[in-house]
Amino acid sequence: MNIFTMAVSAVAMAILFVTALLPQAAVSAAGIARASASQSDVSELEKSVMLIEMYYSAYVQVPYNINGTVQIQEEEVVAAGICTGWFASADGHIVTAGHCVSNDDARTSILEELVLKKLKQPELLNSALAYWDVSGATKGSPVVQQIYVSQPAIQGSFIKEPTVVQTVNYRPFESGDVALLKLKTDVSTPHLKVADEQTGINSQIVAIGFPGSVGSVTDPSRLRASFKTGTVSQNQVSPQGVAGIEINADISGGMSGGPTVNANNEVVGVNSFIINGEEQSFNFVTDTNDLRTFLTQQGVPLESAPSQQLPTDPRNSDAVQPEADNGLIGLALVVLLVVIVVGLVLYFVMRSRKRRGQPASQQTSMPPWASPTDAMPPQPTVATGTGRYCANCGASAKPEARFCGNCGQQL
Repeated sequence: MNIFTMAVSAVAMAILFVTALLPQAAVSAAGIARASASQSDVSELEKSVMLIEMYYSAYVQVPYNINGTVQIQEEEVVAAGICTGWFASADGHIVTAGHCVSNDDARTSILEELVLKKLKQPELLNSALAYWDVSGATKGSPVVQQIYVSQPAIQGSFIKEPTVVQTVNYRPFESGDVALLKLKTDVSTPHLKVADEQTGINSQIVAIGFPGSVGSVTDPSRLRASFKTGTVSQNQVSPQGVAGIEINADISGGMSGGPTVNANNEVVGVNSFIINGEEQSFNFVTDTNDLRTFLTQQGVPLESAPSQQLPTDPRNSDAVQPEADNGLIGLALVVLLVVIVVGLVLYFVMRSRKRRGQPASQQTSMPPWASPTDAMPPQPTVATGTGRYCANCGASAKPEARFCGNCGQQL
């Protein structure tokens, strides 16, 4: 095979290489359109998701030690908390987590507010939770609770300002952790569809909510819901026999009650809890079938709602990755590689032709010990007789020569 044939073959292989990679670059470029479409998906979901603010007010009987005598003094306390909720019907039905509206958590919030923030004596918290009396407007009455809902100021949002809602019913944390609220309205509310069946293991999901940590560093007037992607890890059962779904999407305080949706934007469960002290994402949402049963028992119509498919989770190994920027960079690198290969081939072809036209006297010769690198140079030969010989390589030399004609060493 001559040099010209090799050059043509190299160019052809480079072209085939580029052709093989072009579909991947096209797919990556198409990811731009998919990424744009996903923004509309997020907007549609946000129309149905809301921030829930719980305000608790109560009177606490605090045992003060005054001059060695225990005296009971009444402290008025107001506490607040945040969760996430979502519209489950066109009639203003709102779903959130049961622990967001339960009186047990309201009492805990009141005592934490008093002991940790007002009294600043954390060592008293366990005793307070066990023994201190907490009452509402009158002694023995439950903590007064008001629940407000609001939405980000986005196009299509339904709730324009914080609005009071009514608690219809709830299941406490240990019994299913789901609650139903009601917004009084005569206008159809944008709602999410509850999935008809459980989502399979390793299926893509997105957990949605308002993390309190994000809210603490965000302008309240510009706060937006967070979308945390992941997959279903397993279906688990609690010690109380309550089914739940384990997911690896991140969830944090404030996201409780928010929807976790599948790839069709259908709700598969309500964000429920995380494992304290666990650094990895072993988080839990309520069971899909239990959610449907609870809402049906409360008379919530579970009709379908239009939904768009969510963008593919980048952690799903079976999915095509919509990395538009990487695709374009890859295409540019491929083109650059082809140019370099073709340039090198042409350079060596021209160099070869030039070398074939040089006179023999101008061609360079290497001494035999220069290659391969592990070869040993020949030992000098000590010549005998009357002739003149090179002490380096043993070649004969003319008497008048100053340098060896064979190896170039000085005689």
